[in-house]
Amino acid sequence: MTTAPETARFPPTGEPPVAVASRSLATALSGARFMSPLLQPGFAPCRVSATSKSANQPTARSGSCDGMPPFQSRSGGARRRLGGPREMSYATSLRVVAGVLTAATVMLGALLKAGAQENVDAFSCQYIEAPTAEPFGDEEGHGISVRDYACEVTRGPLSGGVLTARAVWEMDKSGGRLLLGGGVIRKPGALAVLQLSEGKLEYVTTNGEVTEVRASGRGNYILASGGAASLSGKTFTYITKTTAPSQFYFEDKRE
Repeated sequence: MTTAPETARFPPTGEPPVAVASRSLATALSGARFMSPLLQPGFAPCRVSATSKSANQPTARSGSCDGMPPFQSRSGGARRRLGGPREMSYATSLRVVAGVLTAATVMLGALLKAGAQENVDAFSCQYIEAPTAEPFGDEEGHGISVRDYACEVTRGPLSGGVLTARAVWEMDKSGGRLLLGGGVIRKPGALAVLQLSEGKLEYVTTNGEVTEVRASGRGNYILASGGAASLSGKTFTYITKTTAPSQFYFEDKRE
């Protein structure tokens, strides 16, 4: 007589044992708190050995950490096991990692900003005489303006020094075009000569009256020595804007 093959005996629910075991494990882990053994104080890697008791029995494993049971703390004689007061939850671990990443991002931004500011030279300037324009040609408003000014260096390698400079502009009703410009920056132990090669001047009007004058362009440091030697040969872009009658702010950004 042929015996029918034995069929798998599933639980009353009709689910395979693997599904039941998986669901039970997931339920147990959902309430568990996570802690990596590496986070435990005094953790040391353990040596694990396997011993087979018999052919019909599972393999037994034992471990030691220089004579101590696995995961035992080296500080003091007390054991700190999983689930103790020093346990760190998975959510707490994520918050710690997020905090470290945020701090690193802020620090990197500060370093980048500081690096960008190192390439900027700033000046607080005042005209030696009020700017005027001499008529040039027959066109109304067309003229030549020669402007002498002195500046205190407020930022950059020559901070604390003094710039004396001159700029010559071709003016019309809408603004002006730089014809030539440059000056010398002096500071004890350092000296630099800068040249303005391009420039455009614009009027800012309010209710039909000029309230501000702005300029922008390009230039370079022709020569530099002493504490300013690193500026020699550097090119830059610059901007200026009115801060008060006969006063303006000048800033160049080295390339």
